[in-house]
Amino acid sequence: MPDKKLEYSVQTQSFNPLNTKSLAHAYGKLIIQDMLSNNIIYNGHKQKQ
Repeated sequence: MPDKKLEYSVQTQSFNPLNTKSLAHAYGKLIIQDMLSNNIIYNGHKQKQ
């Protein structure tokens, strides 16, 4: 960012994943869900029902 302003920061709780693949997937989902709920990113797709 040109102005070097912090746009987003998050802290997560640790958990014990089964493997690195499940860690990456679960962590990614947590971050995206948090970014959506804090209006950092916009979900332009309709949610599946």
